[in-house]
Amino acid sequence: MCFRVISSFLILFLFLNALIFAEEWKTYKTSYSTIFYRTEEDLFKLDYKLDVNFIDSKYQGFFSHFLYRKRREFLYPRLKVKVDAILTRVQLLLDIYISDPHIDVYAYPDRKELDNAYYYLYGKRAPSIAYYEHETKSIYLSVKDVSEGVLAHEMAHYVISNYFVIVLPLKTQDVLAQYVDQHLID
Repeated sequence: MCFRVISSFLILFLFLNALIFAEEWKTYKTSYSTIFYRTEEDLFKLDYKLDVNFIDSKYQGFFSHFLYRKRREFLYPRLKVKVDAILTRVQLLLDIYISDPHIDVYAYPDRKELDNAYYYLYGKRAPSIAYYEHETKSIYLSVKDVSEGVLAHEMAHYVISNYFVIVLPLKTQDVLAQYVDQHLID
């Protein structure tokens, strides 16, 4: 009886592990980040969710070739401009500049997959639709639920955590990250 229960749990564990990690991660590098994704459709959804209207109008003309064309061949340069612009804006709002910024962004298709991966690692549900992990300098997010404000909030955690010699308490970081989220488009 005990052997059956243990073997059933082992089979269930292996099955869930295979589901979570069935697809290999693909990567796309921007100037300041590496985006890990499973399908190009996830990248399209991420691109669609990120609005960068805060880019100064004098620069929008330069980037408009990429930003406002929804054709497939413009996806990668458009996403690069958006993600890098958000990190640049975060540093500007905080008046904190990282000398050589680089962050990994893991883009899960939805909250369920994000929760499954988090559960596999920590044994509990993910704390929100996106979170920053200081030890790995990585943001984990649900593409379905993300916005430019959510990404900026998590990037603020990255900037704050990597600027100060001592990592600030999470509540202090959250106050600053919420400020970034609220003033991103000002």
